[in-house]
Amino acid sequence: MPLTAGVPVLKWWIGKAIKGGLAKTQSALNKAYAPPQYEMSQRAAIFSATLIYSLLFSSAVPLVYPYLMAMCGGFLLMDRLVLAQFCATPPRYRGRICAFVIHSVPLGVLMHFALGTCWAFPKSQHCLMPRVE
Repeated sequence: MPLTAGVPVLKWWIGKAIKGGLAKTQSALNKAYAPPQYEMSQRAAIFSATLIYSLLFSSAVPLVYPYLMAMCGGFLLMDRLVLAQFCATPPRYRGRICAFVIHSVPLGVLMHFALGTCWAFPKSQHCLMPRVE
């Protein structure tokens, strides 16, 4: 998933190689060499989904924690590399996108606890779901 940050850059680089040699006007060259936009909203949504799914299933599969650490590091490195080296200056965002990611974490923790008590440990007396015998 962190590699999805590089897909627009790869498309731009291939398009630049193809369209740059075929351009007949300066306007076409400018369009071919214009770097791609950095979509922070799309990247935050992918990161939020990774975080929520990892928290959700980590109560049953503890090996998800190293995966989550690797994914967070990969997101950090790829987003910084892509943003600093290849993409155009992004538009100024407000804090709503980061607030969405931050406020989604408690929901993921609640789902983690619910899954841990009701699915991974069904014999627990704290499970509120009806038992199927």
